[in-house]
Amino acid sequence: MLTAIYERLDRCSSLPTLPSVAVRILELCQQDQLDLTEIAQVIGRDPALATKLLRTANSPMFALRREATSILHAVNLLGVSAVRTMVLSFSLAQECGTGGKAGLATYWRRSLLSAVAARELRNQGPVKAEEAFLAALLQDIGMLALSRTLGREYDKLMAESKGDHDRLVELERKAYGADHAAVGEWLLGRWRVPSTLASVVGASHDPSLLDGRGDPETRRLATVVAVAARFADLFCLNAQKGAERLHQELARQPDLNVDVSAVQSVLLDQAPSLAPMFDVHLEPSEMAAILEQAQEIQVALSMRAALEVQSIHESLARLESRTAALLVEAQRDPLTGVANRGYTDNYLQDLFPAARSSGRRIGIIFADIDRFKTINDTHGHAAGDSVLRSVAQEIGRSVRAGDFVGRYGGEEFVVIVRAEAIQEVMTVAERIRSNISERPLAGGIGIALSVTASLGCALLDTMRHREPADLMADADRALYRAKREGRNRVSASVNEQPELSRT
Repeated sequence: MLTAIYERLDRCSSLPTLPSVAVRILELCQQDQLDLTEIAQVIGRDPALATKLLRTANSPMFALRREATSILHAVNLLGVSAVRTMVLSFSLAQECGTGGKAGLATYWRRSLLSAVAARELRNQGPVKAEEAFLAALLQDIGMLALSRTLGREYDKLMAESKGDHDRLVELERKAYGADHAAVGEWLLGRWRVPSTLASVVGASHDPSLLDGRGDPETRRLATVVAVAARFADLFCLNAQKGAERLHQELARQPDLNVDVSAVQSVLLDQAPSLAPMFDVHLEPSEMAAILEQAQEIQVALSMRAALEVQSIHESLARLESRTAALLVEAQRDPLTGVANRGYTDNYLQDLFPAARSSGRRIGIIFADIDRFKTINDTHGHAAGDSVLRSVAQEIGRSVRAGDFVGRYGGEEFVVIVRAEAIQEVMTVAERIRSNISERPLAGGIGIALSVTASLGCALLDTMRHREPADLMADADRALYRAKREGRNRVSASVNEQPELSRT
């Protein structure tokens, strides 16, 4: 059966081919003397491709310090490797498309999300960003080859899989004796792309296929691609199934130290702006909702796994009951539903060393409800409790996907964010302040109260902050400064500039 499939592929006149512009760019990039002007001219001959390249160069994916204003400028700013990857990616998407097939629309959606995730994951090993992006984008290229060759026969398989990638692989192996990863490796060999890339595509469903062959970097790249695909599955399956498969894949790759929240944040930040280049639509609000649900499931899955290690002889029912109890009692504040102080301290203790060593900076926001004692004294403690719940909800509505919210005690909340500059931290804090102050908050049945909050911000500085307590202390001092200066405002640590201030 396998031989028969390859014979059919060989005879297919409509088999996907490497677009001519991509072939020419690959040739130019392999020359000893690079001519950036000629590379830019070749790209410029395809207006659609040139437009996509410029839009991507100026997107959050590359975060350039200055805007690329021409193709030549983009080539100089991005580098040849990045340009080659983008040209190959966009020209393939432009050449192959979906043909109106729902299964191939899912293909491009999953491929794009995998590519963005892989570009972030490559930080976990000696893998180049553009190699990771391209390998993940092409991992399912065999689906295009099978669709072109087998037509309706393959369309039925895609329809039967109902968008479940793993189910599709099972159906392919049963029907043809091989899956689309093997076909993709064959196709890339036909295109004469580097053998490393073809090998990674062939092993994308099972990186262990490269055990004992290939260099460590190739095996590492295959692992990155496999994990990236599971991040994509969060948005291609239901949240429960997607989170479970991601959890299982990460458990199979213990050497890959993955910051799940960081990868999810990058997906939310970068994928929607790249989606139109591949004729895919990604709605940021829908993605954020999916990630929020997936994060809750991932916490439960991680705790369940830990409990299984501690007590292997416990029954599944007892494990699930205990996990649920721990999730409520050990992590959540029962009044507001956000993380409690103990879990917040533990979270920061775990996050802090990694942030210091990796250079991925984090920020702290302390938020304190202004004149909360007056609310309790005037309207009663039940009203005060209702205000606390309302403030927690407004904070949750104001932060970004991946940010952490906890109640630190009394009327004080803490937010932990990933940011590279104090201005980013303060922007989040100002959004929280504004959302709390701009609408009346529920103080109980029939009671609406005007509430304000003061906020203090600090950004991790590896020279100043040796321990989490040092960073927290700076944010706390900024909070009290905001209180002294009139309340209902955002203030930063005195060591940080610029500062937002609201009256």
